[in-house]
Amino acid sequence: MSEPAAVPIGDLLGREKFDRDTIEALGRRALTAVKDRDAITQFAASLAKATGADRQKRGIALAALGRYEEAVEALVGAKPADPAGVVLGRCYRALGRTDEAVKVLKKVSPDGWTELDIELELAATALAAGDVEESMQILNRNTRRGQDSPVFHLRRGMALEQTGDVDGAIEAYQTALEQDDQPEAAFRLGRLADLHGADELAFDAYKRCLDGAALYVNALVNLGLLHEDREEYEEAAERYSTALRLEPTNPRAALFLKDAHASTMMYIDEDLERRTDRRNQILETPVTDFELSVRSRNCLKKMGVKTLGDLARCTEPELLSYKNFGETSLKEIKVILASKNLRLGMGRDAEPIRGRPAHAAEDQADSEVLAKLIDELELSVRGRRALERLDIHSVGDLIQCTEAELLACKNFGQTSLNEVKSRLTDLGLSLKEA
Repeated sequence: MSEPAAVPIGDLLGREKFDRDTIEALGRRALTAVKDRDAITQFAASLAKATGADRQKRGIALAALGRYEEAVEALVGAKPADPAGVVLGRCYRALGRTDEAVKVLKKVSPDGWTELDIELELAATALAAGDVEESMQILNRNTRRGQDSPVFHLRRGMALEQTGDVDGAIEAYQTALEQDDQPEAAFRLGRLADLHGADELAFDAYKRCLDGAALYVNALVNLGLLHEDREEYEEAAERYSTALRLEPTNPRAALFLKDAHASTMMYIDEDLERRTDRRNQILETPVTDFELSVRSRNCLKKMGVKTLGDLARCTEPELLSYKNFGETSLKEIKVILASKNLRLGMGRDAEPIRGRPAHAAEDQADSEVLAKLIDELELSVRGRRALERLDIHSVGDLIQCTEAELLACKNFGQTSLNEVKSRLTDLGLSLKEA
């Protein structure tokens, strides 16, 4: 069979049977380029009313696009001997329905998939369910036959990462990449290195995501941030633009692209500004970028916690008071925040600045409003950058400034001032009188 990357997407989709190789190829090609993703999307739409084998093809295409709920609906009739059975198990796992994933995967016939393939799917499912011990047991019993499998080393790296063995996880991801251009291994290596301050390793790993068979949107965004750390703003903008072509509604890519464009038009060489830029980007990172247990992920989702900034505004009592959120989940959350120099409750700190008494600010609003971050005011990039240059990060900081102080800041003009005053008026607040 031809190498998947060399086969036109139309030929892949036109195959009479979607076997294992076709399924894996579509999974990668859905991330390769906008035109391939569009072709798979159109193919799935054309089979909206299909039955039988064509309905399964639609489910496989939807799974490649990450539309797991729709994929499950199309694949629920898959027979255990069908290659689509593994895809159904993967969809259940992605949706957090791990018990159903295990039932499906244990019934899948090795025909088309090897026993090792299925064992590795079960290991990944156990890990998704938060059972690291079970995942490691599956991997350990397959150590000998898994040595030449890049997927084995990928799964092992994921399990080791959950145990806190960072060095072991990095080594496993690197082994996977030595055996094959595994985009997921490259992305996970980059993310892990990024979390632990190994910027050069992270930079190289993220680039491998783009140089290999697939383009990961999150890798593009994270690589853009690393370009910004190097003050390579045009390169950063290019990464964000590519991410938006692949995923037009990605909020992080859209926000960071505006900042990168603004950076090319402003004089930026101040250490303080770079630190605050990085801080805000960290606060905007989705919690889904981190490996969380299913219990913690579901609790945070129900609480409306979407970013690290949202999480940092929570307190320990608030989290522990939520149903099914216990000490284990709390410890997990603290480790994630600590890796980014954050802590619970810090988003509510509204410390007075410039010598103004705290009670003066409290006369205008309660502490929750004062703790609101500047990012939440949805200011223009120019206005937000100017406030960051003044070390203003919260509404509490802002209302302690006078109009003259703001206008004295570089690139902060009357338009930005009017914008700030309008946002404060909406909150029932105002700037400090001269």
